[in-house]
Amino acid sequence: MDGISISISLNLGKDQSGHPTVSVTHCSNSIGQVSIHISGSLSWIINLFHQRIEKNIKKILEQKICEMVRKSAASNLTPYLQSLPVTTTIDQISGIDYRLVENPQVSSEDLNVFFKGEFFSQSQRSPVPFDAPALMLPQQYDHMVYFAVSEYVFNTASRVYYQAGRMNVTITNEHLKRLTTLAAKDSAKKWRKQNGKPNCMNSGSTPLTTMLLCYSSNFLLPLLQGPLNLPMQLNTNMLQALVPQLSRLHRNMQVELEASPESEPLLMFTPGNVTLTPVMNIQAVALLPNSTERKPLFQFRVKTNVSISIRMNSSRIVGSVTEASKLELELNHSSVSYINMPLMNAILNYYVLNTIYPSLNAKLEEGLPLPLPRDTFLKNMDLQVHKNFLLLGADIN
Repeated sequence: MDGISISISLNLGKDQSGHPTVSVTHCSNSIGQVSIHISGSLSWIINLFHQRIEKNIKKILEQKICEMVRKSAASNLTPYLQSLPVTTTIDQISGIDYRLVENPQVSSEDLNVFFKGEFFSQSQRSPVPFDAPALMLPQQYDHMVYFAVSEYVFNTASRVYYQAGRMNVTITNEHLKRLTTLAAKDSAKKWRKQNGKPNCMNSGSTPLTTMLLCYSSNFLLPLLQGPLNLPMQLNTNMLQALVPQLSRLHRNMQVELEASPESEPLLMFTPGNVTLTPVMNIQAVALLPNSTERKPLFQFRVKTNVSISIRMNSSRIVGSVTEASKLELELNHSSVSYINMPLMNAILNYYVLNTIYPSLNAKLEEGLPLPLPRDTFLKNMDLQVHKNFLLLGADIN
């Protein structure tokens, strides 16, 4: 046989469970020529009728090809698509639901497939209290594939890990040492040089006492902690400038800070930036000597706003801090009589501006490898931040 052509049209869709479906909507085929060669003692008799035999075989084959295509789609392809998982386990805490939410859309230029992308708790799944935002995808065709990831994916993950208590962290002197190491990197120094000078006169209406506290913090913290290449020490003696009574009640004791978010931190994507506005409750505790007891000292509420730009560098996602607001502190409660909150606010803002934000910038500059499925290799990658989603364009190698 030669000159065989087959034309098949498939309808792509989804069922109620979000599995992909496929059905054959059109099938046609043609066979250019069927030739039969018969050998043997009776071959000369049969060859007298070979044209009629070839014509009949061609007609039967043309009828059977599309019949077999439809049967194969129903008996093989459909069960296979039904067996594909639509959820997967991430770890002991969470899984992700990536079932189809719309029928795939096919045009002459592209194929668009829409997945749910919702993290859920492994212990108890509950409805998400916020909706996925609508995505306005740009018409781009410079790369072979594009992946759009909504902020909804990240925020449902944040909700699951927040509810599981995995966002609570205890800040120790060891953490501050690591921050100091990061803050000594060149990328951190560059960021600090560009952004690390606090503006003590935000407006003409800034109170005099606030300006004095701001200016005083600029040299008071270095006196308390030494040069920026030496880590701040969390102990009651160091905190006595803020809480005078503390060193008398608990002399020279180690202090740890128990930080927990007030609610799940939510990311917001805007063109070019990823913004996070965390609200944390921070409890200071003293570690009593020769005991496992932790003495609560005071708790304050902290709010800030951080914007980050992200981009691709080779196969890694890297970023930088583009905007960071001051900390807003308020005292929740205290077991000691007096805390100088204005001075604490000024000193912490100085430390955040000169150590924490530069350290975060240094960590972002190191970047993270792009998570890809096994045996998937991409090149010419381009990462863009749009309203409500990230867009990764790439060519498949």
